[in-house]
Amino acid sequence: MLDSNKFVVYGGTGHHKFDKKVLKLVNEVTGLRLKFSLLSHSDWPDSEPDINPDDPSEITGKNVIFFTCPVNNDLETEMKDILNGFLQFGAKTVTLVMYFLRYRRQDNINDLEVTRLRWFIRDLVHWGVSRMIVCDPHSVKNTQAYCDEFGMKLYMADPTDLIANRLTGLIDTLGRANTKVYSPDRGSLPRALALAKTLQLGVLFSQKKRDTSGKVSLLANTEISPEITSLIADYPEVTFLSDDFHEAAGLNIILREDEIDTGSTSVLAARQIRAGGAKSVYFVATHPVCSSKWKRVILPKTGQKPFDGIYFGNTRPRGNITDPFKGSTGGRVIKIKMAPVVARCLIQAISELK
Repeated sequence: MLDSNKFVVYGGTGHHKFDKKVLKLVNEVTGLRLKFSLLSHSDWPDSEPDINPDDPSEITGKNVIFFTCPVNNDLETEMKDILNGFLQFGAKTVTLVMYFLRYRRQDNINDLEVTRLRWFIRDLVHWGVSRMIVCDPHSVKNTQAYCDEFGMKLYMADPTDLIANRLTGLIDTLGRANTKVYSPDRGSLPRALALAKTLQLGVLFSQKKRDTSGKVSLLANTEISPEITSLIADYPEVTFLSDDFHEAAGLNIILREDEIDTGSTSVLAARQIRAGGAKSVYFVATHPVCSSKWKRVILPKTGQKPFDGIYFGNTRPRGNITDPFKGSTGGRVIKIKMAPVVARCLIQAISELK
């Protein structure tokens, strides 16, 4: 039986409103009485930050659960200092609940760039993290591989069921026979397949290329890798798009991505799929990164709007962390609440602790 006295919980670095919802669900399901302990924030006279657990004695010999959403360098540094404090004060274990994994493009060891995700996970282990919960990482394969390499237990919060439930009414209105899920690149194919299987829909697929300047182009009729062949082996309802995207003609399209950053790549995909004759395009993203000018891109005030509907998860604040009100859209973006799937993983993680 789980014992509340064996745990101590901290949060507040980035997205505490979400943290509280997750912990509330965990308590309701398990019967635990977990609550957040205080982190004391201050600064030294020379402006050096000073953040510490308010009562370090709470930590010794306990299983620490630490919620964090380090979406910028300052919050990541704060997270590191807090983790080092848990280590210093004798935590038995540290479970990190980090629903948005910041390093998503720098995740492939075969690319000619620093694999920051790999070194980030190595550092987390060095700072005492033994378990980590993430939601829909950019690359499930690489994230799992690096956790395995450095001996960290990884729990993946898959939001597919939550997204499918939110879209069911829309799909019933549009009609399943006339609706397909679209994956605009190899990285999004697994999550597009998962959503399509849950909703019993077909899949459209193309690939994209990002040049050294960061410019993205969508590619059709490209060579299919063994990895993609393996992914679609047990799902025959996958159509590879031609250069003119005519396979989308007359269809309602659900564009599935892990995140929305500037929105430019997703809008490019929507424009091309519409040019192929799509009847409507809906956009679904788990993580609302929402970099500068994202509203101008996906919610233009003039001309044809790229999307007939937009759905974002709430794993992190939209856009500027210091001014969350800038992320509001007056209801034009529909929120999908991700707390239940994160809570499910946290319950599994703490249930495995001895």
